[in-house]
Amino acid sequence: MLDSAYDRRAALVRSLLQGTLPFAEAAAAARTHGLMPSERYRALRARPGGRVSAHDLTRMIAAAGAVDGRGALAAVLDDEVVGVVARAPRVPPGVVAGLGTACCLAGLDSSFMLATRALETAIAYGIEGVVDIDELSLRPAILTEPHLGERLMDRYIRPLTSEGPFGETLRRTVHEYLARGMRVRTTADSLYVHPNTLRHRLDRFEEITRADLSRTQVLLELWWALERHRLDAALGRTE
Repeated sequence: MLDSAYDRRAALVRSLLQGTLPFAEAAAAARTHGLMPSERYRALRARPGGRVSAHDLTRMIAAAGAVDGRGALAAVLDDEVVGVVARAPRVPPGVVAGLGTACCLAGLDSSFMLATRALETAIAYGIEGVVDIDELSLRPAILTEPHLGERLMDRYIRPLTSEGPFGETLRRTVHEYLARGMRVRTTADSLYVHPNTLRHRLDRFEEITRADLSRTQVLLELWWALERHRLDAALGRTE
């Protein structure tokens, strides 16, 4: 039996995120708690950190996740905080939260699955704050496709070890090159090297890996391999 307003809110949040209520019933219950059934919301899943307790974080998210008359709800679930928000809330340092896609109330179960993926990915990469699933690009897939990542590491990263410290320089160079939109001048400036030095490093990378940096498929695979390397570093996995 639910014997408090908090228990009732918590039960509603769980039902919305798990998709266990018929829409009419969910809409009626949501309306009584400040949600507007005709509007779009996003699921959120957060892990407390720092000096913030789960219950304090629940109140912060419920307050900061509302906007323009659209309310927000949050509850504690298995030592984490889950919620339905109208906008991305601010969270204190040490907290990490995954944010799903915007949808109607009936689609919050799918949004919650994406929020969970975003949270898991953010934790793996050591990212704090509110992390939008849309901003993570393909990183959630990198987390769940380890065998593909291993193959791409073998293809683009591990051959660089034969060059010793210069191999690490090449890895950082191609990482920065992709991050800077493959703009030679911008990348060279960020690395504090002459553009010709940058071109030489890129040429050497292509020689060692036999990769053609003019091909879109190669660039996608290389980005994946570099992000897998970053993930391994964040998790403390070394060769």
